[in-house]
Amino acid sequence: MDLCERYQPEYLCSMSWGGASTLLALANRPAAVKKAIVGAFSFGVSNDMESLIHRMAHRLNAGEMHEFSDLVNETLGEFLPDRLKIANKKYLSALTDSEVSYLHEHFERTLSIDKDEAIRAISNIDTETLFINGRKDRYTSSPSVDEACVHIEKSDKMEIDCGHFMAMEDKHIARQLKGVVEDYFT
Repeated sequence: MDLCERYQPEYLCSMSWGGASTLLALANRPAAVKKAIVGAFSFGVSNDMESLIHRMAHRLNAGEMHEFSDLVNETLGEFLPDRLKIANKKYLSALTDSEVSYLHEHFERTLSIDKDEAIRAISNIDTETLFINGRKDRYTSSPSVDEACVHIEKSDKMEIDCGHFMAMEDKHIARQLKGVVEDYFT
């Protein structure tokens, strides 16, 4: 919300866990924001996501950074091209202690979300909001967004044929997403 107040954006766009922050900001009704896109987001934590969070936390607790990065690439990043999996592994394997600490805090917050409180918050959103999810994403599935759309009056959703990392997975998907974003924000 501080960023919205400072920069007065007309549009917000988020991916994955950034969706929670975006929806919280929208619930505060930032004056300048006209439309928002929330991608690769799940309203609520699916069984698959909860299991993945516990497995990731276990690897981080054990200091098994290479195994942690492999787990992320095998699950959330399963459709990434090999060159991006290599870059992702290099990045994730070298996380600093403060970044690991942040991940643990984020995991705890994610698992402790009160669904009724979240529904009350998003019911206050009056911004046009589009949810975009990957049809192949087992962790943030499109059906999970149905409940959010019920509570956000001016919302819609769409699916595209990809996994969790969307545009990073394929050039065709990147072009498709670019077109969706440009059309929606104009």
